[in-house]
Amino acid sequence: MDTYSLPEPLQDLIAGELAPGETARWVAQPGPRPLPCVTVLPCLFGIPWTLFALFWMATASGVFNPGQGPQGVGNLDPVRVVFALFGIPFVLIGVGMLTSPWWIKRRLEWAARRTVYVITDRRAILFDGGYGGLPEVAVGMPGLGGLAGKAHQIRSFGPGQLRDLQRIQREDGSGDIIFQSTAFPDGRGRVQFSRGGFFSIPDVREVERMLRELAARGESGPGDLTTAFRPK
Repeated sequence: MDTYSLPEPLQDLIAGELAPGETARWVAQPGPRPLPCVTVLPCLFGIPWTLFALFWMATASGVFNPGQGPQGVGNLDPVRVVFALFGIPFVLIGVGMLTSPWWIKRRLEWAARRTVYVITDRRAILFDGGYGGLPEVAVGMPGLGGLAGKAHQIRSFGPGQLRDLQRIQREDGSGDIIFQSTAFPDGRGRVQFSRGGFFSIPDVREVERMLRELAARGESGPGDLTTAFRPK
């Protein structure tokens, strides 16, 4: 992929980030990747949740009597009907859980279209539009929640930061390359990890080779590690 095949906003973003004389050697965006099985758990939990919420509303309104079965709507008590409406938020939560695989997939696709990875002759650059790696996104979506609106998080890694790489390779040759993994407390007694790297990229072994070549040069390119938020 080259920069000209990207949407114009991403082309402008890359052009504005490159230093004078800096050349992009490799450009890619996250590719499609199946959702992990863990995303099915909210959907499965949503089945009994939604059924119970509907049962409660029907019972509270008088439409259904547990001992006598369906009661019809001919003699509904308006007060009971209004009381039953309080169950609507719980039904909506259940619908959200039932449809979670669909909207997680849509959210990932949206974030992947806004994310681009670049290797130049001086550094590796992440233009992160919210795609922080699929397992984290599927479970808690910290990568998506951390970005507000249409902002991009831009992070640069100079040669000195590319010596300790972790490659995760899949059967089709695609995978992830992790540059950085930082642990931090989340304020609730648990430890979260912030990862920097290229996620869901094709031919991950070749990309790792390019990064190791860059690291071997030992050049201290501009902005050894920079973080910025810019609008789309």
